[in-house]
Amino acid sequence: MTRRPDTSLVIAGRDERSLREVATAAAGSGPGNVEVACLDLTDAAAVAAAVPGYDVVINCAGPSHRLSELVAGVAIGAGVPYVDPG
Repeated sequence: MTRRPDTSLVIAGRDERSLREVATAAAGSGPGNVEVACLDLTDAAAVAAAVPGYDVVINCAGPSHRLSELVAGVAIGAGVPYVDPG
């Protein structure tokens, strides 16, 4: 997932065990830093605290009709580019 050693990736979600499995697989695909962050996207305060400071937010959580609006609003409000492939 990360092909450049100067790039880091943070994957976030509610299930830490699953996140760690994905992080391990991603770290094995090349150089770079892969971190895990536990985050519940239905918790507006937690999302607001997590988003600032990142270069981009890519939201792959679903269902998008329930989870995209909050995350997009926080990212845009923090001036962080937002991508939602859903």
